[in-house]
Amino acid sequence: MNYALDTNIISLYWRQNAEVKTNLEAMDPATVGVPAGVLAELLYGKYNNPDRAAKLDVLIADMRASYPVLPFDAGAADWFGRLKHRLKATMIQDRDLLIASTALSHGYALVTNNTKHFQRIDELVLLDWTVPR
Repeated sequence: MNYALDTNIISLYWRQNAEVKTNLEAMDPATVGVPAGVLAELLYGKYNNPDRAAKLDVLIADMRASYPVLPFDAGAADWFGRLKHRLKATMIQDRDLLIASTALSHGYALVTNNTKHFQRIDELVLLDWTVPR
């Protein structure tokens, strides 16, 4: 199985959350990726908060050196369009749909502790690494 990391999981890892750290460090790095939408959220955080920019630069550089960025490509765009149409009544935010669509397009499970944001996407495998196994 391959694992796409949601923004909150990267943040928790950076903050040394024991469960997330244990789970992520147990994975083969070749099976882990960061959706481009997650990278965008991290970069937004950097530009939006100059006081934390230096710390976020280190986090972003570490993530990019450790794991590939999963592109939002034509396959992800197709998933996005289908999901947005099907789920329009449920009000899932576009940024969450971008992340989920990228994970689906690349065949990755999504690792998040915001499972409620994604649970209406039946095709998406969700994992919460904050919960002890």
